[in-house]
Amino acid sequence: MYANSEIIGKHSKDYAIYKNMFQTKELMDMDFNEITEAQKLIKDKKKDDLYYKFLEKKQINPLIDYIKSDIDIHTLNQAQNLIKSVASNKFIPFDMTKRPIARDLLSYYLEHTDSENINYRPLTKFIATTQYPSLYSKLNVSHVVLPMYPFVKHKVNKIEKEIESTFNDTLEDLKQYIAGYEVLKKVLEPKGYLLTLDNIVSGNTMYLKMLGKALSDYVEIRDINICLNELTESEKSILKFAYKNSDNYKGFKYIVNKITVFRTYNEIISLENKHKEELSKLADFVNIRNRIISLKGEQLTFNKQLCYEKNANEYKEYFYRNPENSKNFLYQISKQQNLWPIRKCMQVYKDYLLKLFPCFLLSPEIASQILPLEREMFDYVVFDEASQVFVENTLPCIYRGKHIIVAGDSKQLRPTATFLKRYMGNEDLDDLDYSTQAALEVESLLDLATSRYFSSNLTYHYRSRSESLINFSNYAFYGKKLQIAPDISKNNKESPIERIKVDGRWIGAKNEKEAQTVTNLLAKLLKNKKRTGTIGIITFNIEQENAIEDAIDKLERQDPEFKMALLLERNRKENGEDVSLFIKNLENVQGDERDIIIFSTGYAQNEYGKVVARFGSLSNEGGENRLNVAITRAKQKIYIVTSIEPEELNVAGTKNMGPKLFKEYLKYVRAVASGNKVETSIILDNLLPDKQLQGDDLNGKMASEIEKLLEEEGYKVERNIGNADYKLPLAIYNKRKDKYILGIEFDYSAKDSSESVLERDVYHPTFMQSRGWNIYRVWSRDWWLNKNKVINAIKKEIDKIEELSN
Repeated sequence: MYANSEIIGKHSKDYAIYKNMFQTKELMDMDFNEITEAQKLIKDKKKDDLYYKFLEKKQINPLIDYIKSDIDIHTLNQAQNLIKSVASNKFIPFDMTKRPIARDLLSYYLEHTDSENINYRPLTKFIATTQYPSLYSKLNVSHVVLPMYPFVKHKVNKIEKEIESTFNDTLEDLKQYIAGYEVLKKVLEPKGYLLTLDNIVSGNTMYLKMLGKALSDYVEIRDINICLNELTESEKSILKFAYKNSDNYKGFKYIVNKITVFRTYNEIISLENKHKEELSKLADFVNIRNRIISLKGEQLTFNKQLCYEKNANEYKEYFYRNPENSKNFLYQISKQQNLWPIRKCMQVYKDYLLKLFPCFLLSPEIASQILPLEREMFDYVVFDEASQVFVENTLPCIYRGKHIIVAGDSKQLRPTATFLKRYMGNEDLDDLDYSTQAALEVESLLDLATSRYFSSNLTYHYRSRSESLINFSNYAFYGKKLQIAPDISKNNKESPIERIKVDGRWIGAKNEKEAQTVTNLLAKLLKNKKRTGTIGIITFNIEQENAIEDAIDKLERQDPEFKMALLLERNRKENGEDVSLFIKNLENVQGDERDIIIFSTGYAQNEYGKVVARFGSLSNEGGENRLNVAITRAKQKIYIVTSIEPEELNVAGTKNMGPKLFKEYLKYVRAVASGNKVETSIILDNLLPDKQLQGDDLNGKMASEIEKLLEEEGYKVERNIGNADYKLPLAIYNKRKDKYILGIEFDYSAKDSSESVLERDVYHPTFMQSRGWNIYRVWSRDWWLNKNKVINAIKKEIDKIEELSN
């Protein structure tokens, strides 16, 4: 609201207009949404232009207001011919000397022409009163005061009879005179017809000439009239006010465009007075946000401690309440020989174990092996990576839970078997009930849950440290809906995607040259003393995985330094987590992540010099999901080792999307690795399923003014930073450091980014800070109140950041 308004002081050029608006009841009775909607309709359909044009025409020619909108061509021609005829011949006026009451009678007659019996008494009295006012004034005096009253009354009656006696003759003469103008009744509304005839009868042809001009523009006038007749009362009020308070077309348009600004200012003044206490808290926004973050952290710690103490207390209480069973339990779990199987322990001592270990981490198969099949044994059963598990494999676990939580990504790996062969022999699906058919048609637990229940989407992407690592998947698989922090640096010295072109051959479903290149790259990374990142190697198939393993084994025998570094990397742990080197094919890599990923694509020309379009599981339905998994494992960098150019892949005849997206990904990798930002952007935009229009420019008037003032202070300011839905409206770039030192967001742009206050004001800024960004929130109210103060605050924030970074 503040961003779309400005302070209108007494010395402002708009103050007089604002004051008049404040005094215009029709406008002030409209609520803000009504006036905003009316203005939008006016501007979208250019109704203001039509309205102004019509009123300007009306000032020159008042008759256009009375032209009928349903005149046929024949009638129009008749009327125009009549007017031309009158203009070309000598005009003969009606003889008013002979019939002095003709005009009054004509008006009265035309106004009552629809009545069967016209009562002329009111007209008679009106004419007599007009001609003999003093005589009629005496009738208003009591006959007690005026003894002559009977004589005056007699005289008045005589006069009225004389006037009325002339009506018939005058009316006949009038009917004969106006009969030639009967066609005008078909083109004019009654009031317009009366005005025109009145002028003709009195000998004035001005209206007849104006009618001729109006009829010559009939089509345009009719169309304008039709449009204006559709105006709502709100639209009429705005246009009427703008016309009344303007001197020319430019002023009229200005008021129409600014009417919401004036009304916004009025709303702001009202709200400022009403919510002073609430608005004062904006000054403490940063402290409030930091306090919320602190409290959330304390809440997490408190909840952990609460859960621990609750379970410990329940275990102790249960233990001492059943001393005999407790002794047996301790004996069984502490003995060294003749140990019971876990399943038997769970059957006999389930209550002890569930209180001692309230959380179990199991696969569905292991859960069935060790847990008794008991209904609602657990309060919650959580399925992770639910896209990879068949529905029937989860049923025993579902049976054991009171509440079920299903988590997964439909754009990642599906169950590997051909699911249609999993079910009941040759039984016809049509013989089953609809719910059973639906269950059999879905492939994974995630599919079933998605089809039956509402989903909550987690859109923040935390893994990749650079946009380039996730942008392809964001556009190709997630419709650009992932929340990604823009890169803090514009010109990375080292690209997050590096392409290594090899002259390899695809023979026997493997590429020996690529395997050797991957091994050499691995050795280089392991021997680099400055490297701290973890490493993973991904291939498309198991044959290439084995080829790489063989190449590594060979180099390991030849290079002792590499052998030692490899040994350390294969046993690497960080904070108790296994982060060792892995070498996996697409089927086994989901859920893994490493700082550095080496991806051997393998495909190349065969021994005959041809690239055969055989992509294995990538060609299957849903094969593109395997590609999505492979290219999203890297946190810091991915090396793409390839033996082909994207154009060498002939995927036009492939049925499914996997091979086609693989070709596009190779193009994307080449563009990013070579620093071609234009080509990268084009490739990404072409990946969207429906060409999306560019979002609204976040740089409204307020943002543009801030940008200009900061640039005048010598800062380099850039707009709309980021490639996904969330963009920073403005960012300050330090060329010397090659990084954005401050991102500037506005309250109105942040509000549009999420319906959740916590997400937009707490979680998202925290997410951006975790990616190295300093975010400064500009409140439109602060800008509205004092622009210089806002600019100085931004400069102060920049100085503080620069000081801390030195």
